[in-house]
Amino acid sequence: MKTLFGAVLVFCAALATGAGQSPMPPNPRPAAIVTILQPTAASGVSPIPIVATVNAPVSVLQLYVDGVKSTEVQGTTLNVSLDLPVGAHRIAVQALGFGATSAKSVKTITVTPPPGTTLSNLHESSDWKTCGNCGNPGAKGKVATYSMVRGITTPAINNLSTSSQFNIGGAFPYTNGYWWLEHTAPKSNLKSLVYDFYLYVPSASAKSPQAIEFECQHTLSGYIHNFAWQADYASKKWRTFDYTNNTWVATTIPFTGFAPDTWHHIVAEYHEDGTSSVHDALTIDGVRTAVNITRAATYSGQTWASFTNGFQLDLNGVPTSYAVYVDKMNVNYQ
Repeated sequence: MKTLFGAVLVFCAALATGAGQSPMPPNPRPAAIVTILQPTAASGVSPIPIVATVNAPVSVLQLYVDGVKSTEVQGTTLNVSLDLPVGAHRIAVQALGFGATSAKSVKTITVTPPPGTTLSNLHESSDWKTCGNCGNPGAKGKVATYSMVRGITTPAINNLSTSSQFNIGGAFPYTNGYWWLEHTAPKSNLKSLVYDFYLYVPSASAKSPQAIEFECQHTLSGYIHNFAWQADYASKKWRTFDYTNNTWVATTIPFTGFAPDTWHHIVAEYHEDGTSSVHDALTIDGVRTAVNITRAATYSGQTWASFTNGFQLDLNGVPTSYAVYVDKMNVNYQ
């Protein structure tokens, strides 16, 4: 009996201490599931929104386009917009790290051309013309030092593109550098005109500009349709240009500067109505403001049709040299 009683005591002690039991297996990592929420359709016009989430903690979400990593973000949500060329593309979103197993989701999207005519990736063109005193009365006077560098990989929107750097400097305050491209001119009024590009202002240049400007200009039957916008650092306003009276006019859209070291998406919409030029709207980083500004086109007597898009940097009163970057510059018209 003593032997049996002692065995019972040893067995009970083993139960109390857990001795002799197999260790509990560790909790398995949750199976991560990546869901691509956008695009929802199988086809669409660039830019294509890519929105994806993962249901478990991860360190990064990586986006691959046609087998090439485009970008990655920390956390459980990816939300980007990609300018993709026309054709079929394989979109893959992959989740990695932390407490979840890796996971991937794949979707195919076919990019279709937008209506009308699109002039794409104009910032990469080697046909830019320049002028250092175009904004001066009579195109005379002191000239800034300015240049343009193409094919830059950092910063760029993604691994599928390169940006162009626009620089300005020199010793003369309030001078400017103007770049423009000439295109085959439409022979009738434009029912729609869209100037679309991305702008990056590095932190070293965040407070340096006097203004940053861009425009399209269409001359038809002797009338100049000028569509210019200016981000004016001095007045803290977005302004449009009254070409006939040669003056900038403030809109109700405030301008507080561009946050540095990030890409900003700028979309300007216009159209022509006979000999009237209409600014329809300005969209900054997805926020669209309808302006509906109509001005009479300026008669010049020019006997041939012409069509250009332009970009301009203005020096402040110090003057302070600076640089900005441009990517995905497109013009579409109908």
